Amino acid sequence: MKTKLSKRLIALVLSVLFIIAFGAIGLAANTDDAWNNYNGVEDTTNAITTIGIAKQIVFINAEDTDVREPNITYNYSIEKVTFTEAHPAATILGRDLGDTYDITATVQEGVNAALSSQSVDVEFSDANFANATADGDGTACIKYATFTFDPTEFPGAGIYRYKITESVKNTSKTRAEVGVAQAATYSDTRYLDVYVRFDADGEKEIYGFVLFESDDFDQDFDYNNTTTDLAKKSAGFVNTSDLSQGEDPANVDVYTTQNLHIEKDVKGAIADKTNYFPLTMTFTKGTGLTDNIKVDVDLSDATIAADDITNTTVDGTEYSYIEMTNTAISGTIKDSGTIDFTGVPIGIKAGADDTNTTISLTETNNTPNTYMVQANSLADSSDANNVELLPEESVASNGTSSATDDQTFSDSKLSIYITNTLDEISPTGVVLYFAPYLLTLGVAVALIIGARRFRRVRVEEE
Repeated sequence: MKTKLSKRLIALVLSVLFIIAFGAIGLAANTDDAWNNYNGVEDTTNAITTIGIAKQIVFINAEDTDVREPNITYNYSIEKVTFTEAHPAATILGRDLGDTYDITATVQEGVNAALSSQSVDVEFSDANFANATADGDGTACIKYATFTFDPTEFPGAGIYRYKITESVKNTSKTRAEVGVAQAATYSDTRYLDVYVRFDADGEKEIYGFVLFESDDFDQDFDYNNTTTDLAKKSAGFVNTSDLSQGEDPANVDVYTTQNLHIEKDVKGAIADKTNYFPLTMTFTKGTGLTDNIKVDVDLSDATIAADDITNTTVDGTEYSYIEMTNTAISGTIKDSGTIDFTGVPIGIKAGADDTNTTISLTETNNTPNTYMVQANSLADSSDANNVELLPEESVASNGTSSATDDQTFSDSKLSIYITNTLDEISPTGVVLYFAPYLLTLGVAVALIIGARRFRRVRVEEE
């Protein structure tokens, strides 16, 4: 009886010990699974080594058109964040999964040795084109700064924090010099948490990252602060190599350009509508603009001097452009001729005394007649009331008209129409106008008279 009881007690004790041991193993396994399972975020099989930070320039133009990119280069530098003590647990907003998950792991300092490079450039160049629109807030042109990590350099599984700083590269033109403005809300600093785990073979791998802004934290944010809600993440958990998932609305710049349309109208019954009138065009750059920005131009029954225009081919498409300086551009234009400039940067109007880009035109009357010249400036082709009639001028032969004073580029396309009218001819003009014909007629009459006299003399001699 005692033997049976002893055996039963031993079996019971062994069962309890087995359950406890199995439970301990199970708990250990669950703990490990919990870590490798995104610390509460649903597991996926994705493993990544490259993380992309998006740089956006929003292109705005009154017309839906392609414009040249500004010449500007941004630099992104990345370095580990140094903590004086362990950072508190953080809450992460799952981007793809759509829910909020609590991260129970402690954030650690990043490891610089895991980076292939700690400095990456993102370049915009006027050799490239971007689409610009007036709808909404324009069209974003996005390029990526990519950072590559070596997961074997991390000491173990965990969350590793880095600080990323954006700046305009010191060898580049500044924003103002190329006409680029920062968006109303802008941050040149963001933080990056890199998530490392062990894969099924026990090798370290990166399975996701979170990008967030310092502006989303309290102004007195301190990494050593123990208040967990100060560590709220904003950009969401990304666990894909698709660079577009790392889009960052914190570093958006804005590039605003407008277009210029010039058109000639020659009126009058005896006006020479085949004549090309010399035209001088002078752009005055907006405040801060110093770069000789390329502006594309299309010509119809008009010309621009060879020294002032460049013809090139981009991706099989031919383009002509001028470099916008503060010096005059020479050209000619005839009746119904047009000159269209696309992508004129208006500049950055940051202060009350700052000015936008302007254009002024002067025209030379290279005919023997006196023309009445008048221009009108239309700031918005959709608004017929928004027309500025400029003073009409009487321009004699070889005279110069101030077709327009400075016309300012603003929020819409600028159109300038120049009308030359020849309705009546002055007495001097009549003489000049008919002089070639009268001279020819006079010579013909003189020849006829001379021939007759010569013939009469010969008859008399015979």
